[in-house]
Amino acid sequence: MRNFLLPSVAVITALMTGTVASAAKPTTVEPASDPATWVVSDDYPADALEAGVTGRVAFRVQVGADGLPMDCAITSSSGSESLDKQTCALIMQRATFEPGRDGHGTAVQSVYSDKVHWILPDGPPPAPMVSSFTFVVGVDGKTSGCTPDVPQTPQYAWAKTSDGCSRMSYTPYRDEKGNPVARRVTVRTVTTVDPVEAAK
Repeated sequence: MRNFLLPSVAVITALMTGTVASAAKPTTVEPASDPATWVVSDDYPADALEAGVTGRVAFRVQVGADGLPMDCAITSSSGSESLDKQTCALIMQRATFEPGRDGHGTAVQSVYSDKVHWILPDGPPPAPMVSSFTFVVGVDGKTSGCTPDVPQTPQYAWAKTSDGCSRMSYTPYRDEKGNPVARRVTVRTVTTVDPVEAAK
């Protein structure tokens, strides 16, 4: 008489082993659309525009498993109620995300944080300047600690989400032994204003 119990146990063990082997690595929530399109200069609240009010708004979004924003909260106010309210209203209306996923690859609720810097859209033309931003490329090639250094003057007016360079990734740097190492990168941009030669 054959014993069918042991083969059954072996099959179950194999299935369990396969489940462990195929477990997915958890992922974090990421924008599914360009954050620069969520808030643009045409969205400036009329009262804040007329009053010449500017400011930086930090926000946190609760993202559903479907990738849509469920709730938006201001974590650092600009000092202007109009700018704060407009920020969350636009994020709720326009932002879409790739939701975070657990170890089984299942989409889960996540939290996404970012900032919007409201600067008056009209102003004098660009002036000569040097701007820069720094970030760290980790051993996994992902960037972190993105720090922009741009003169906050009317010549450089924009209203956009920041920290875009924190979502970039690269092939990691390596030391003399070929091991991946973290490196701090600084990118500098020089803006010059020069006369235009008259056409002959």
